[in-house]
Amino acid sequence: MNQRLPQVRCPGCHRALVNRLFDYCLYCCVMLPDELLLSDEEKDHIKQRDRDQMTEDRRLRVAEAEESQERARQLANRMTFNITPFLP
Repeated sequence: MNQRLPQVRCPGCHRALVNRLFDYCLYCCVMLPDELLLSDEEKDHIKQRDRDQMTEDRRLRVAEAEESQERARQLANRMTFNITPFLP
């Protein structure tokens, strides 16, 4: 079941805060009050999670590229060209 987290809203423009790694609203640039800010530990955790995800995504892309190259190599090895001279 997909549960949505409650949205934290900017006290200035009342829009949902799209990135809580910043200390201000990305829409209206109002500085956020302390109670809406993430702690340094929370920010570090989010940044590390994002780095780990990027590393995993990159690993998967490299693996897919290597598999694609291997398939192309195998296909090229199976292909044979029978070239016969044209004789009238």
